[in-house]
Amino acid sequence: MTSTISGKNPLLARLTTAVHRCLEGAVRRTTPEALDVGAGAEHALRVGLLKIEEDSQTALASVLAKVDGIDVFHDGAMWCGSMGWPVFMAGLPKYVVLRATEVGAARAAKEIVELASTNGAEVHDYLALAGVAVKGPVSLAHDLELVPFEEVPRNSATDHLTGTSFISLPPNVASTGRTRTPPTAVVRHVRWAAPLVVPRGSPQSNPTNSEYLLDAALALVLVGPSVVLERAWWTWLPPAVPFFDRQGSSTNPVHEIHYPHYRLEPFELDDAGADLARRFLTADNEVRTRLRLPIRRLRQSLMRQSQVDQAVELGIALEALLLEEGLRDNLVETGRNRAAVLLGGTQTERETVMSLYDACYDMRSRAVHSGQLATDEKRKVKHTGKLDGEEVLKLGHRLCRDLIVRIVENGGFPDWNKVFPPARQVALTHELRPKGSAS
Repeated sequence: MTSTISGKNPLLARLTTAVHRCLEGAVRRTTPEALDVGAGAEHALRVGLLKIEEDSQTALASVLAKVDGIDVFHDGAMWCGSMGWPVFMAGLPKYVVLRATEVGAARAAKEIVELASTNGAEVHDYLALAGVAVKGPVSLAHDLELVPFEEVPRNSATDHLTGTSFISLPPNVASTGRTRTPPTAVVRHVRWAAPLVVPRGSPQSNPTNSEYLLDAALALVLVGPSVVLERAWWTWLPPAVPFFDRQGSSTNPVHEIHYPHYRLEPFELDDAGADLARRFLTADNEVRTRLRLPIRRLRQSLMRQSQVDQAVELGIALEALLLEEGLRDNLVETGRNRAAVLLGGTQTERETVMSLYDACYDMRSRAVHSGQLATDEKRKVKHTGKLDGEEVLKLGHRLCRDLIVRIVENGGFPDWNKVFPPARQVALTHELRPKGSAS
């Protein structure tokens, strides 16, 4: 049987009538508000608390079964963004009636016919962030936008993040008794092409948004000054989509290091910072792929509590930036030279970069080979002075950030063999340093 959405549609008229009859006999056992639940559970409870006269519900199910494309709800799975949920035909009549209590029988009937026909929907993927704040929406790239957290539609994910869910406490509250509402979320607006619903067990055909969302968080690490952490991501579904938690569901990103997010004082993102984030997000995929590891390691170094761990993580970040696979000889000289050449500047500035690189490498080497760093040991950085470990690491973090930013600004990594052939890499050390200086 073929049905259309526009024009005269007998099936749509019958469906509207069936929904209206269910509405006439529908009874609410109580209200979700009386149970004092969070927004995420509210919609599921509205479905469960709605009692429909059995004959009317059976008649509605019979009409629904004749809608073109509705068979996707028979033991199917709904895929949106990075997440999937089972869908059941048995619960569809009650969902449509519940939707009708909000928008009327005619609109509810039309929405389910359209959804079955197109098997697609406008959905939003969200990623809550700690450590950065925005006053209003900030457009980035790839349909990404930063928004204040208070402007995000409430759902089960936001309930968990704010500690208002009646189901369970967020893990950070359960373990520490402390939490802090994320100030910001990054959202990606996408129209998911068919199929939105696929047979259970089939591989999902919709692309994942997680790469774009997580890249946005990494881009903001470059802006600083504080660490930017992902708190949770989730998919928002339009109310017309028959899913109990109509705003979607959430997943908590797994961090290699537990960090007390509630200690983060968020910095306010300015225009220059937003522009830098856009440049990273619009860089070639190969460039972003190579930069992810250095940025993650830089962030982990900033999150670490001990200087030993900070030095190791920072050393990995610098090596990932400056030393490609296959290099075996003169690693210190090569890294130091490339850092100086990449950042450029005056002779004095280059000497400072090289000396700072040496100090960071020395701390990393001692941390790896001895597992400890002397708290009272100072290292000389040319044109800067003798610095303790904390000061070296602070400047090292800035150096690493500056190197990543320069690569982003340049649109990619240098071809080091064209900058200077391998045979000249050691000699370049002497060209960059004044005569008589230590190597």
